[in-house]
Amino acid sequence: MINLEKNLFKISEFFYKKEKLLNLLFAIIFSVPLVVFFINSNLTKNINIDNSIYTFQESGCGIEINYEKNINTNITNYPMDIYVFPEIENIKCLGVPNKAIYSWDGEILNIEYKMGSNYKLFRYSSNLGNYLLILLLLVNRKKLLLYPVLIYLAFNLGIYKLLIPTEAVSEVFLPVAPFYGDRFVKFFVNNLFLIVLSLKMDNRKVYLGLFTFFCFISVDFIGIFVFLLFFKNKFNFNFNENEKKYFLALPIAFYSIRIISGIFTYFDNVWISLGQTIYRGYTRYADMQRTLFFLKCNGDPNATIPADEYFPDIQCDSMGGGPLDAYLPFYGNVNNGSKIIGSVSTLLLIMFYIKALKYFKENQILIPLFFLSPPLIHVTHYGNDDFMILLISLYALWNIKQNTFFKLILILFTALFNLHPTSILLGILAVSIKKSDYKIFYNTLGILIIFSISFFYDLLTNDHHIASMPWGDYGFGIYLDVMNLKAKFSIEYVFGFIVILIIISSILFSKRFKQLYETIKFEKMYSSETKYGEYAIISISFWYVVTFLYTNVGYRLPSFFLLFLLLFITNGNKIKGLIIGLMFLEPVIWHSEVFIRNVFMTINNICHYIIFLICAKFLFSYSIVQVRKLFNDLKNKKIIYQDI
Repeated sequence: MINLEKNLFKISEFFYKKEKLLNLLFAIIFSVPLVVFFINSNLTKNINIDNSIYTFQESGCGIEINYEKNINTNITNYPMDIYVFPEIENIKCLGVPNKAIYSWDGEILNIEYKMGSNYKLFRYSSNLGNYLLILLLLVNRKKLLLYPVLIYLAFNLGIYKLLIPTEAVSEVFLPVAPFYGDRFVKFFVNNLFLIVLSLKMDNRKVYLGLFTFFCFISVDFIGIFVFLLFFKNKFNFNFNENEKKYFLALPIAFYSIRIISGIFTYFDNVWISLGQTIYRGYTRYADMQRTLFFLKCNGDPNATIPADEYFPDIQCDSMGGGPLDAYLPFYGNVNNGSKIIGSVSTLLLIMFYIKALKYFKENQILIPLFFLSPPLIHVTHYGNDDFMILLISLYALWNIKQNTFFKLILILFTALFNLHPTSILLGILAVSIKKSDYKIFYNTLGILIIFSISFFYDLLTNDHHIASMPWGDYGFGIYLDVMNLKAKFSIEYVFGFIVILIIISSILFSKRFKQLYETIKFEKMYSSETKYGEYAIISISFWYVVTFLYTNVGYRLPSFFLLFLLLFITNGNKIKGLIIGLMFLEPVIWHSEVFIRNVFMTINNICHYIIFLICAKFLFSYSIVQVRKLFNDLKNKKIIYQDI
């Protein structure tokens, strides 16, 4: 390890000594696209308008129509793909018109230019060039950062003007992916450059500026920014009082704007900008619309959605979430109902955020990060029923000893509507045994029996199914990974489970995992007498572990945020890093090459499995102790239905 550090130091010293020469070489090489564009722009072929001809077409590199300045014109530019390999001479045709069509009606001159473009070459040069520029950023000292920034601007202006001349050059300065089109991948490396630049500068105001940019303009990249930021400074921002207030206010501003844009269609573009591109759409709270429509079908099997609403072709079918969703009716307007529920839920989330700032006063700086995490942004944008389940569960687990039966009924309701919260009851049972709270134990056991009877009765009498995740690549869970092994490698389910079991066993019984596990003090998460004490933490732990056995979409992760936050606060950097990788790399960053997406997905999965095994191992040991205590109390007749 010492030798490695010495070698790295020698390498860095070498680059520091040669950094001016290195910057000069980069400047020369990376200015080539811009130089070629200027050369091509000056080699134009001028065409004069013939007023006697109403339409005219001309081809050739650098076509330019000459016209009198007082003539009304309508000029449009369209891309025209130009091959440069092996036709290397076609380079002179890039970035300039290769075909000109004009029409003249005596009043308006309509000109249509076909601009020489090569998106494939742009994609390769942008990725290779900008990744090299990111390396240049890393090897440059802070005082010389201006040089790679200027080289970056020159290079990207050059490849934009030369290779994709019809697209906005402003994307170089503000790399924001549009809602439309299929060319999202070009934005990842540009945003990564901004992130690395900010980390290199390590300036509080730069961090706040980038947080603002990612929150309100380019939300897709906030996850990778936070992920890399953790490894840079472990979130040690050293904000002054005003900067801290600004940072703490960001989630309130973000979700307030989401509420406003969610109500009024005038703010369509704002609504779009606040959602990740992989899932975004103009429809407000799309999943909630889907849920309300299926509930509407319970009252009217022939229900339809108007053409101006989401899923215009959707048919009545089973939701597949739980027994209750086949019986609950909805009779209102689907669109208006989803807006009301989505807005109220988001408002409640803001209230929870304000309460969390007071509750975690010593770790306030972490709370905005968790509330602006990609999974929470995702679930609030979609308005999935997991959002309401999260809010209901947080309320129910808050000081559960007060109004216990009512809160258990709420948990039962959510479990009957969507099965995965059922495991919360297992956690409550375990903790009630430990604390000898046998009144809570009996009430919870009764609720669990009611759920079981309802579930199995519904299973035997109805043919609707429990939903599985409709897509395989993005999400988490053991069964999901087995499905992916089947889809990508044709590995049968039985063998897929065996593969996953081997991976789990190799991690679980490894020396490093044992060493990591021994450093964790679970009791620290609920040692103090707080409203979210042992009942909440153990219950959410059961919820996460049981849920992980199945298939899940990323928007389910916020349900376990309290567990993740306390694991983060009470443990060392290794656990902190795993939590960050688990939370902020899901959902997948769509604006990247497939290879990059797979890298992030792999990191995310590794983090998931390690945290899952840590929680599962702890719960296994915890449950064994409580089962023994239960049998011992039964033997000694200490199980009495009363308050302690």
